[in-house]
Amino acid sequence: MTIRPVIPKSWKRPVSATAILILVLVATVLSAGCGGWNGGRYVRDQDVRITKLNSDGVMEWTNVIDSGNYDFGLDFTQTPDGGFVVVGGTTKLACLNYPAAPDTPRLTKMSATGEALWTRDYPVHIVEVIPNRGGSISAVSDAGTILQLDSNSSVINEYDPEISLSASGIWKYNRSFAGLEDGVYLFPGPAIVRVNNPENLSWLKINRSAIDRIVSVAEISNTGGYLALVNDNAGAEILQLDSDGNVILANPVSLFYYTPKPKIYSTIHGFSIVLDIFGSFRGYVFDQNGTMTNNISISTRDAVIPSEDGGFTSIGITDPGDRITKVKYMPDGMIASENTTLCSAKGCPKLYGDIIHTSDGGYAIMSTVEKQTRC
Repeated sequence: MTIRPVIPKSWKRPVSATAILILVLVATVLSAGCGGWNGGRYVRDQDVRITKLNSDGVMEWTNVIDSGNYDFGLDFTQTPDGGFVVVGGTTKLACLNYPAAPDTPRLTKMSATGEALWTRDYPVHIVEVIPNRGGSISAVSDAGTILQLDSNSSVINEYDPEISLSASGIWKYNRSFAGLEDGVYLFPGPAIVRVNNPENLSWLKINRSAIDRIVSVAEISNTGGYLALVNDNAGAEILQLDSDGNVILANPVSLFYYTPKPKIYSTIHGFSIVLDIFGSFRGYVFDQNGTMTNNISISTRDAVIPSEDGGFTSIGITDPGDRITKVKYMPDGMIASENTTLCSAKGCPKLYGDIIHTSDGGYAIMSTVEKQTRC
């Protein structure tokens, strides 16, 4: 005899399409767990990698910052002891999560050999660290707060210039701030804000369209004026400004560029800037008065940085993918030197990212490592 379960009549009512859809969605979310795809077995993850190269482009070491969550690398700089401070933070891994900013802002200190020494969390989102001329380091938050840090990156002073976010809108992740000397800073935005010591503010209003966005600025010592990179809906321009912020000359650059955080560098000959324009790097050279003297095409590499002599250095992984090539360009665009070296036995790390000069004449590159972590 077959025994059949007794089903209450109320359970036999037809289920609506909406109810079925809701059940499917709930089941999908529950099955996704921390992953969100591949049956919920994996989650989108990201680490931060720092790679140190010597002056010839030979890799000395590479190390990864992996907190176990989604890690951000927003900026980094070398410290006076030869180590590095990395600005970023973490966001907890979650289903279908594509975080734009860290939930937990954090600084990570690395030794001169790449060893992670410590991490410190902060209540504000730090977006950039500024090596000041006097050797100290300051940190800038996305709200414009300036933090003065000691050798252990502990906050010893905190200043809030109280610049209205709605009025300036300058605190974004794709801006490059400038530290002129201890306590003197330049902040780009719709206007250039000069912070002196740092309670004294001076504003330089640019007499242009309100949609202009200044993303990088440098002081021209010879004239007391400024160079400013502007990126707006009309395209990118490099402006030569007088001391009052009036536009002397506008140099059109491109309708669009990919460089996430461009910076105007001071060199012994004047100024230089590198932009990734539609996947092809271009270097722009300016004299000490801020006048553009040349712009050159640079072979596509992973990282390009202006040199102290006014030229450029490009570094990247070359075919068949197991070697690093360094090319030195002169200010006129001619290649001064080129050398290629094999990576370590572990292979070449990803090098596309932010690059800085180091005190020993070499380079450090910060890149991100995207991966999928199993739940």
